[in-house]
Amino acid sequence: MRPGIFPAIIGKKTSRFVPLNATSLSEALDDYRRLRVERDEDRLRPIGRVPTLTEYVDQSYADALRNSGKRDASVRKELGYLRLWCRQLGHLRLNRIRPFHLGTVLTDLA
Repeated sequence: MRPGIFPAIIGKKTSRFVPLNATSLSEALDDYRRLRVERDEDRLRPIGRVPTLTEYVDQSYADALRNSGKRDASVRKELGYLRLWCRQLGHLRLNRIRPFHLGTVLTDLA
């Protein structure tokens, strides 16, 4: 995977410029405080669109997996499992996948 392609998804922190909607200093400070509260509560304003699971697997992960040095059989097996996951969760954006989604898929597979 190329560095910086999905840093927030893989747990790396990045700095982003977020414009504040204010006309005065006091309004800007209020907006800045709101933004900090959103960050602390993990409710950040979306800056870009997070890819769906299928988009991520097709555009980034599959290529990184093929170039990882794993045996061809291991790569085929992992891609097969990813196809199963994408069949049920592929429409969800990565930041929207929750534990109950995973539990549902695992229950359906059993």
